Amino acid sequence: MKDSITVLKEYLRPRGLKFTPERETIIKTIFSLGKHFEADDLLVKLRQRKSKIAKASIYRTFKLLVGAGILRPVIFTDRHLHYEQVIGKKHHGHLVCLKCGRVIEFSRPKILKELNKVYREYHFKEFDHKVEATGYCHQCQK
Repeated sequence: MKDSITVLKEYLRPRGLKFTPERETIIKTIFSLGKHFEADDLLVKLRQRKSKIAKASIYRTFKLLVGAGILRPVIFTDRHLHYEQVIGKKHHGHLVCLKCGRVIEFSRPKILKELNKVYREYHFKEFDHKVEATGYCHQCQK
């Protein structure tokens, strides 16, 4: 499997865009987070590392990373746009607690198998899908 930097470089090249030091810093910082994150989370981490990358540059880079299939935008119950890494992670769904906001990732190959049956049945070409359930985690049920 290709690493995220190689994938981004291959995505940028035919579009006449450059792989800049800022983009490299952003992608490396994202992968150091290791969790779902918002743009502000990344900005804080970059500032902690004394980076002066502008918020606008972060959003432009997010758009490229999503287009390259490196990041996926996800929205949880707080209605803020969060992102998650796609490369290097197996496909998964999310259980989102409505009380504390905890996000639990889960993977069930049977769900993917059933979705693929649905796609074939309806002659549907899938681009992406998200499996997300809301409810209350074990702690918040008490």
